[in-house]
Amino acid sequence: MRFTDDSLEAIAEAALARKIGARGLRMIIEDLMLDLMYNLPGQKKIRECVITREVVQSKEKPITLIEKAG
Repeated sequence: MRFTDDSLEAIAEAALARKIGARGLRMIIEDLMLDLMYNLPGQKKIRECVITREVVQSKEKPITLIEKAG
């Protein structure tokens, strides 16, 4: 799992907008990762999952990099 710099800024901005501290940062990240925690471990061919600003702001699906066959 990799968070882009933009995604980390978006998480911090969301926490500031909600006027929540460090626990709020954790809550935002846990919310983003809830579905991923259950779906990614069962998908063996996924090499990396990238969280971008768009994922944080609009709840889009993260970018997943899949291993090449062969």
